[in-house]
Amino acid sequence: MKRSKRGGGVDNSGKFGKYVPETLISCLGKLEAKCYSAIRDAEFQDEGPELYLKREDLNHEGAHKINNVIAQVMLAKRMGRTSIVAATGAGQHGGACAKLALDCTIFMGTQDMQKQSFNVSQMKLLGAQVESVR
Repeated sequence: MKRSKRGGGVDNSGKFGKYVPETLISCLGKLEAKCYSAIRDAEFQDEGPELYLKREDLNHEGAHKINNVIAQVMLAKRMGRTSIVAATGAGQHGGACAKLALDCTIFMGTQDMQKQSFNVSQMKLLGAQVESVR
């Protein structure tokens, strides 16, 4: 029986190619370079709280949203960005984005907005602009 190699063997263009539109390749390259630069920079590490990584994928309550957003916002601020754009299904990711000190635009499906109207209200109260997407 032939064994397949899993993990760690992905080449520079992705194991099976890139899964993003060509127009995003340049932006993602800049983001990746800045991320690795920040990881190696002691000053960046001193800017924020001491963070530990854990297996959020094992958490059924969805508490990973704020942890993910904190890292995204810290990196965005380091890159000189003044706003965040995010997509959300139930509203937790958008709410977490809106709590942090950047302008925030959230894109959410029309049906999701109806089902999660309380979360939409919370995001707006926190200062997010919420856009309906069909």
